[in-house]
Order: sequence, then structure tokens, then C-alpha cells
Amino acid sequence: MTGKYKKTLILIIISATLTLNCLFSAGWDLWVQTATHLWTVILLFVLLIGETGIPLVVFTPPFLIFVSGMLLSLLFSVTPVVSLIEFYNQVNYMAIFLLSAAYLSKDGFRSAVYKLMLFLGALVPLMDFLFPVVFKSPLFPNPNIKVGFLLLAVPLYLDAVLKTDLEKITLRQVVNLTVLLLIFASFYTSRSRIGFTVLFLEAGFYIALVRNNFRHMLRLSAVLAIAALLYLVYVQPPELADRISWLRSGFAMFFSRPLTGFGPGSTSHVLPVFIGTGHFSLYVHSFFVQFAADNGIIALGGLVWLISYVLWNIITGASYRKKIIFISLISLVVYNFAEYNLAIPFISLTMWCLAGTFSDFEVFPVRGRSKLAIILILTVMGFMSVKMFVQERYFTRGIYYLNKGRYALAESLFRKSLDMYPGYALGNIGLSLKYLYEDDLALSLETAGTVFPVKDGNPAYKMYLESVSLFDRDNREEAEKALFGALRMRIIQFGLDPRDYIRR
Repeated sequence: MTGKYKKTLILIIISATLTLNCLFSAGWDLWVQTATHLWTVILLFVLLIGETGIPLVVFTPPFLIFVSGMLLSLLFSVTPVVSLIEFYNQVNYMAIFLLSAAYLSKDGFRSAVYKLMLFLGALVPLMDFLFPVVFKSPLFPNPNIKVGFLLLAVPLYLDAVLKTDLEKITLRQVVNLTVLLLIFASFYTSRSRIGFTVLFLEAGFYIALVRNNFRHMLRLSAVLAIAALLYLVYVQPPELADRISWLRSGFAMFFSRPLTGFGPGSTSHVLPVFIGTGHFSLYVHSFFVQFAADNGIIALGGLVWLISYVLWNIITGASYRKKIIFISLISLVVYNFAEYNLAIPFISLTMWCLAGTFSDFEVFPVRGRSKLAIILILTVMGFMSVKMFVQERYFTRGIYYLNKGRYALAESLFRKSLDMYPGYALGNIGLSLKYLYEDDLALSLETAGTVFPVKDGNPAYKMYLESVSLFDRDNREEAEKALFGALRMRIIQFGLDPRDYIRR
């Protein structure tokens, strides 16, 4: 396979991956994550056909520190299976980044990726309005996800519109203006105050870097800062207190295990322990604080250094489009100091694709034994990806038969899921529900006792202990209610809707 055909195939698969993640819950769905894992493995196998190159960035200190920190966090995780899934997500992000840097960072393919972003930039706001009408559900499970992506798309369309020749307007320019207005309309429906703040900053970045007018940027930034301060002082938005509480809880979670964190993806399972009183949340509304709580200081330091290193590589280039992409990426990074959508596969995959495509890293050839080692690693990755999909399939089918009243078949499926990943709490949650439906409350309580990764201060575990206490006092009805409550909360902590899993 020639280099051009290989690059074209890589571009096609990356484009399909991003589009798939966009249309299916922003990649939060485990099935879509599994498909992404498999496609990433296929991509990497394509990489090994013919001449193979890997960007030298993999040997830089920030990249090595980031990977080492993630492996250390995975090793000491309190939610090992959840962390393994999230670790594979991180593998996907880095694989897309390295493939883009090695094969798509040439002018011809950079132009194709730029057009891909224009396509997705039009697709997201359009689907944002059509999905509720056609499918009776939003495109993304959280409006802040679309804000993160739209921040990536705005500079591209803003530049396309501002370069319009008013004396000779073409159909393409009309389409660009229409899409930009659609993006702003979608942005408005999010009601994200932080998103609007970053949007104004993004406009300032564009004025300064592309239009070379730093004075206007400083004026805009000053006006924005004063307006934000007055808003906080006089309006005092009700969610501000909750956000501060969640940030404090995230810092408390981090300082309790600063070196390794609780494990990749563990925040939703552990954060409620640290929130205490106040509104319940599964996420710290700051990606970087949440990442630190999950993965510890080593991984965080490596990630921040790597992002800074890549952004510097992009902005120091002479390309006009590099400036546009830099504005997109830096705006998304700034936004994630107060939101967590870089934890969403669709957003991270898109960011790292752009980061790799528009950076300039030297590539070194891979031959002989190195290729064999990579093939071995890819084979293991492919097997683990399929394994994750199959065990999740066993669990969901078990829930289906459980709600149909076919308890024996449901139990066999739950046990197959546990055979693949004995530490995965969902399998035991299914078994606990099955015993509860069969009125074996004692066995249900015994099984449920294994599904809590952290017990001290865990509100779900407190409900479980209340259920045990009520059962000991022979108050079965109230004990069942408390146990259902504990299991519902654990299902929520997996990012699932308990109404889809508990029918009673």
C-alpha cells in the first residue's frame, strides 16, 4: 500500500470514528467506545503496512510522564474495570494524535481534516435541533458537551465569514454564514454562562492572532472581565455555590490520594463520598481538577505539559490555518478549567486529531522487531476491546431477561459477565437485583455488599447499611426500599439511567 493510499484510509477511518461518536451520545455509550477501540486497532494495523513512522513526540518527557502517570494510576485504581475502560479511551486519544501527527500533518491532508471539522461543525448544530424532533431525545446527554465542540468549530466558520467579499458573495459564503448563525443559535440554547464567556475570549484570540489587533483584544478582555465580575457580584447565579462545592470536593479527593489518584474514570464512583452535604454530582466541573483526582499529580503534570508542548508547536508555525486551529484548541482548554467535557470521547478524539494534524513533529521509521512488538500489543488491545464489549453485552442481556422474569437465564448471563471481569460491580448489581426479585433479601444484601468501591462516607453505602439494619430488625419492606435506593445510586454512578435497569 502506497503512502498516499495509507493516509487516505487513515483519514477515512478517523472521519468515520469522529462522526460515529458525534451521533451516538458523544461516545459515552460503551458500545461506541468499543467500536472506537476496534477501529483504533485497525488504524494501527494499517500503520504497519509498508513504511511505518512514529512521531518523535513519543520520546519527549511530557508524553512519557503522562503515560507513566496513567499506568501508575491504573495499577492502584479502586475501580479497576472502569479504569481499564477509561485507560483504553486514553489510548484511543493518543493513537489518534500520533497517527494524525505522523500521516495527516501535510498540507493536502491538513486541508482534508480542516474540511472534516467544517462538516462536523455544521452537523452538530443541525442535529442538535433535529434530534429532539426526530428521536425525542437530545443529541448529547449534556448541553455542555456541544458547547465544547462548538468552541472548536466557531473560529473556522468565523474566519470563513469574515473573509467574505461583499462585492461578490458566493453560495459557499451564504452557507458559511448560515452555519455560523446556526452554531450561535445552538450555543444560545445551551444557556452556558461559562461557554459564552469563553466564546468572547475566543473572539478576542481571533482578533489578536489572525487580525493582528492586540488593542482590540485587550479592550474586549477588559470589558468581559468587568462584566463577569459584576455578574457574579450582583446576580450571584444559584449554581455558583454548587460549583464551588464540587471543586472543593474534587480537590479533597485529589489530596487524599495525590500521587496515583483513585484510578482513571473513578470520579463518578468516588466524588459523592467527598461532597458530603449539598447537591449531588458525579463530576467535578473542572476537567483538570477531575483528571488530577482520577489519575494523580504525575499524570496531570504530564498531560498539562503535553498539551502546552503541542499548542506551542502549533502556534509557532507560520501557517494561517494553524492560527485558527490554535484558537480552537486553546479555547477548549480554557473552557475545561470550568467544565469537564474533555472527559467525553467525542471532544477528546476531535481535539487530539486536530492537535496531531496541525503540529510539526519529526517522524522516525519503525522496522523489524519493533513492528513485531507493536503487532503483539495491538493483538492484546483488540482482544481486550472485544472482551469489554462482550461482558457488557452479557450484563445488558441479563437485565433484559431479568425484567422479563426469566431469572435463571439472567443469572447465567450476569455470571458470564463476572467471569470475564470479576471486579466489575455491574455484574453483582444484576445478581443482587435478581435475588431481590426472588425475595431472597439476605442473599441480595450479601451480594450488594461487594458493589461499593469506597465505603467510608459513601452515600450509596450508607443506604445499604440502613437496609442491612432494617433487615436485622425484620422490617423487610423498608429494607427492600433502602436496598433499591442504594442499587439505583450505584447504577447512576456508572452513568446509566436506573429506569432502564430497575423496573420496580
